[in-house]
Amino acid sequence: MAYAWSVVGRALVGFLLVCFGAALLAPIFGETSLSAWPDREVEAAERIELALKQPVSFRVVDMPLMELMSRLSDKTGITIVLTKKIEDAGVQPDQPVSVDMSNVSVESFLKLVLGNLNLTTMVKDEVLKITTIEDCQSPENMTVRVYPVADLLDYYRQPAGEGGGVYADFDPLIDMLTSTLEPDCWQDVGGPSGITGHENSKTLVVSTRRDIHQQIAGTLTTLRRAKRLQAVSLQSLPISTSALPTGNFAGQLPVRSRGNSNGFGGAPVVGGLSGASGGGGFTGSVGGCF
Repeated sequence: MAYAWSVVGRALVGFLLVCFGAALLAPIFGETSLSAWPDREVEAAERIELALKQPVSFRVVDMPLMELMSRLSDKTGITIVLTKKIEDAGVQPDQPVSVDMSNVSVESFLKLVLGNLNLTTMVKDEVLKITTIEDCQSPENMTVRVYPVADLLDYYRQPAGEGGGVYADFDPLIDMLTSTLEPDCWQDVGGPSGITGHENSKTLVVSTRRDIHQQIAGTLTTLRRAKRLQAVSLQSLPISTSALPTGNFAGQLPVRSRGNSNGFGGAPVVGGLSGASGGGGFTGSVGGCF
C-alpha cells in the first residue's frame, strides 16, 4: 500500500511540474512577436513595459521636466534618463511643465507630456530614455522584432516543372501594414523602417520604432480575431455551401484557383493556414519608441 501511494505521489508531483512548466511557457508562445535582443535586455525591457501599464496621477504647475521625471521614476520604479538629444528639439532639462492628470497609465502620461515638447521615449540599455523622434529613428536605435504570420499569408504553387512546391506570398500582408500604419516611415518611400518576409520561418522581420511595433502587433491580433469570427459566422450565412471557402480547416491549406499570373508563374493557392490563431494578444513590443 505504501508503495502504491508512493507511485501516486510521484505521478502527482510530475503532473504539477508539467502544469507549472506550461504556465511559464504559455506567455512566451502566446506573444505576437519575438524580440531579437539579448536575453538580459529583453528581461529589462519587459519589466519596463509592465511598469508603463500602471496608473499614475500628477498635478503640478511649472515643474522642471527633470524633476517631474525624477518623481515619476520614484513612483514607478522605472529608471528614466533625459538624453542630451532633447536640446535638439529646443528643450532643456529645466523646461517648466504643467500637468493635471489622474489615474492614467504611465505610457499615456508620457505620450501626453512629451508629445507637447516634440519628444518621445525609447527603451534601450535597460532604461527608459527620453529623446527626440529623429534620434529614436536612427539606425542604431531601431528595434528588430520577428512576427510569426503563417496563418495570415497567401500561398502560391510553383509550376510542376519547377518542383510544384507551395510558397508564401508576403506582399499582400506587407502592403496592408505599410499602407495603413505610418505610411511615410517605410523604406520603400524613403523612411527608416524596414519590413521583409522570411520564407523558411514564415515570419515578418521588422525594424522600426516601438510605437509602430505596437501598431503592427495590434493589427495582426485583430486580423486573427476577424478570421476566427468569420469562421464561425460563415457557417450560419444563408448562402450555398459551394460559395464558402474550400479546404480542410484542421490545419491544411485551403486551395482555390484565382488565376494564372503570380510571382512564381504557377496557379495560386490562396488563403492562410486555417484554424491557427498564430499567437495571442500582444501587450507591448520590447524596445523602440513611442
